[in-house]
Amino acid sequence: MYIYLGRPANLAPAQRFLGQPAPAVTTVPLRRVVLTFTHPFRAVCRIHVHTGKGGDSVGSGVLISRRHVLTCAHVLYDRADPNPLKVTVLPNHAGPDDTRQPIPADAWAVNPAWRSSDCRTAEDDLAIIRLSRRADTEPWPVENFNPSVLASAAIELAGYPAFSNTDKAFWMYRSQGRVLGGFSINCCCDAWPAKCDPLKQRTRDSLSRTDFGPITGTTKLIGHSLDSRRVMSGGPMWIHDNKKPILVALHARDIDNGINKAAVLLNDAVRRLINDWMTRQLRPLPT
Repeated sequence: MYIYLGRPANLAPAQRFLGQPAPAVTTVPLRRVVLTFTHPFRAVCRIHVHTGKGGDSVGSGVLISRRHVLTCAHVLYDRADPNPLKVTVLPNHAGPDDTRQPIPADAWAVNPAWRSSDCRTAEDDLAIIRLSRRADTEPWPVENFNPSVLASAAIELAGYPAFSNTDKAFWMYRSQGRVLGGFSINCCCDAWPAKCDPLKQRTRDSLSRTDFGPITGTTKLIGHSLDSRRVMSGGPMWIHDNKKPILVALHARDIDNGINKAAVLLNDAVRRLINDWMTRQLRPLPT
């Protein structure tokens, strides 16, 4: 298990069941978020990681308490250099003209089942960051939800799709599409040929998987059709219950050679892990 503690809010939401989703969903291309201070965009975070070899990893995340940010593990432990030395977070970052200072992290941890060297553990690609001070913006707490309503549901994504502050996509962007179903990975490029049947193509996003199927309380990965970019990894995904956005997943990666995408579902087990991180392992120190 990767866990970093830089120096020595309990999450217990009420049960919620969502209404039936609309049957038809149109995929909307990435478009810039202008009102980043509105809910839920005010909780979307840009994450910057300085690694041991002097490199940088940039990704997205979501503020789930004033002191905690949820993201994907590979944002912190980049494949090229899985050695994070310094992590900073800026909620609702509004482009290169945003003069606010990012908040340094003083601790972080990743799902103990995830390994940077085995892409078959993509279903456990989850991490949490503890901030060194309280964020000034309102968080977006993780709530219970009924996963069965996600099938073919309208779902949205927000994040930061570029590395450079000279690129227009340094701003926050959003997209909308539909959930394709739950699935699991059989084999992928990292594991070939020693541990599973060889793939015909060995590109970064090549994998063999189960067919998209029902989504239950034990489903770990969901497929989706939303427009996205690599740096949006860790970006929050949500559906609506009576116009209220409910956080349900984190965008993780491309699959099917970029035709479809994968997200880590915030299922029952993940919510228990998040609660443990926040209340025990990475509980904020008294001030």
